[in-house]
Amino acid sequence: MTDTVQIDLIPFVCEAFASNKGVYPLVNKLYERDKLEYYQAAKTSPWYNHEILTSQSIEKEIIMKRALPLIMEGDPDKLLQIVRKGWKTLYNTIKAQGDIVNLSSVLCKVLPVNDTSLNKYTNDQVNAYATISLLLARLLGKDIDTTDPAHDIVINNYHMQLQWTQGTYRFTYSTLPADTKVKIRALKERIYTEYGINRYWISYTDPAVSQDISQYTEGLSFLLDTEKLSASIIEDETLSERDIEEILAAYHVTSGNLSKSESVKFLAAGHIIKSLLRAYKRLKEQYFANNKETMYLDLDTVQQETKDARLEVKRQEWVITQKNKEIESLQKQVKAEYGRAASEYQAQIKAVVTENEELKRQLAKVQAEVNELRRLCFEQAEPEPVLEPVDLSQYKGVIVGGHERWQTKMREILPDTWRFIHPDKGYDLGIVSAADIVFFIPAISTTLHIIRS
Repeated sequence: MTDTVQIDLIPFVCEAFASNKGVYPLVNKLYERDKLEYYQAAKTSPWYNHEILTSQSIEKEIIMKRALPLIMEGDPDKLLQIVRKGWKTLYNTIKAQGDIVNLSSVLCKVLPVNDTSLNKYTNDQVNAYATISLLLARLLGKDIDTTDPAHDIVINNYHMQLQWTQGTYRFTYSTLPADTKVKIRALKERIYTEYGINRYWISYTDPAVSQDISQYTEGLSFLLDTEKLSASIIEDETLSERDIEEILAAYHVTSGNLSKSESVKFLAAGHIIKSLLRAYKRLKEQYFANNKETMYLDLDTVQQETKDARLEVKRQEWVITQKNKEIESLQKQVKAEYGRAASEYQAQIKAVVTENEELKRQLAKVQAEVNELRRLCFEQAEPEPVLEPVDLSQYKGVIVGGHERWQTKMREILPDTWRFIHPDKGYDLGIVSAADIVFFIPAISTTLHIIRS
């Protein structure tokens, strides 16, 4: 191959283990040693519900899902133990090879040469030899000859199988051309009309149905008798019109035939097969949803989680207890420190109170002294002034300034020996120099103030 393709071998190794019933007991034994841990690990794998595992029978799916965590674990001893149990010849052949394993050479040695013997092997069993060869090479530390055509075929087969699960190579009615779907619907209506059947299985046993189809379906129903099964299995699976069209389309795509007589026989057989497949698929879903192992392990998982939660609760309770003890110890320390500080501060407060009381006493004493001084200074009876009349006529007075009206008024009051000078009208300085007293009056208010003084 020119392009490198990375393939995860895990699902294909699961498939290989499931193809060999000889390894089932060993796989179960290894799984049972620690099934809870293995079950939980398998559930985390993207392959657990992948179609490569779920498209198998119930028995195979169980083994594949049990082998999955063993393969994920990757313990060489356990894996080699399984391989030696199921493919001893293959193990010895690869071990005897050199450092490089050639798949073509190995497979030619371990697989039957003639077709009669090879026909006894299923496709899964043949593919398992190739897958186990790749696994053994890895476990034994050997390289694979990638130039070998068989190697390319195996890897391409893995790639196509993965694509099939994604719908690439799978038959699907929805991807058919529109004109093909028209032909299929027309064929279905012609069969319904001519043979008197419909999408319900019970209609195939109706007396009105064509004898040819009635006899054919009766023969098919005998197969149910051989397995002691009732036709109700088929009747309970009601197929839709699309289901009928899918059956007819499968026949037409493979044969290219639109013949009513041939198509109706395929439809009768296809109706039984599709109903049984659907019933089996639902049975698998119910089994894995309700089987004892799954329920037990799910319950065990919950119980383990509950146990872990309880242990965590106990741990948290212990932590809380320790924290409470620390808090209690701190509270005691705080209380003791508070008592010591309170005693110390109470002594200081008492000293301050005593000092304040002394200061108050001293302040009261000083205040009393101040009040006494105030009383002595301000409350003594003032001596009454001795008023003696002054004869202004004995003095020569001069008043300089003042309004003219004021001067006129003052002339009426003062003796004639007093003179008035208005600065704006000029005056004799001799009068001023000869005066006993001179008043300068810049304004009336000032004049009145001087007079009061």
